[in-house]
Amino acid sequence: MLAGELSLPARPSPEAQAPAVIICHPNPLMKGSRYDPVVLAIREQCLALGLATLTFDFRGVGASEGEARADATCVADVLGALEFLRAQPAIAAARVGLAGYSFGAQMAIAACSADPAVRACVAVAYPTGHDLPVVFEDYAALQGLRRPLLFVTGADDQYASIAKTLALVEPYGLNERAIPIEG
Repeated sequence: MLAGELSLPARPSPEAQAPAVIICHPNPLMKGSRYDPVVLAIREQCLALGLATLTFDFRGVGASEGEARADATCVADVLGALEFLRAQPAIAAARVGLAGYSFGAQMAIAACSADPAVRACVAVAYPTGHDLPVVFEDYAALQGLRRPLLFVTGADDQYASIAKTLALVEPYGLNERAIPIEG
């Protein structure tokens, strides 16, 4: 069982369904959680835009059961969160997207790749590293993604490179928008 929080925006009536976004947190092995300041900022912005949000802790983090890991089991956690979210009566199940920060961005992209019903994905500080050339096999989850993607990366981020992110766009034919942020 995963611990999380479903937040609903203002709605015109209690029966009205809201589009929604699941927001994935940074690496659980590096103390990442749903209370990360960037995750909370994404949540607040989504709510202000009228989107419901689901933030959750990957297994082994906070009150979520299991052992903390940073591998494909986290993709299963995101897919489980998608299933839970779509079953909520206040959610427009056909209008669900994913967002993630750092490691969470990797998991959001991987889950988006695994679930064709996900409408769009936002990757904040998608971890590409800086020192080594792009090895396309390391980014196989991007293969065949034909949904809107937004990459947001700080120009001085220590784990994410806007240049390497942009280098992935053309070979994978992504429907993306990349926004570098100073600092």
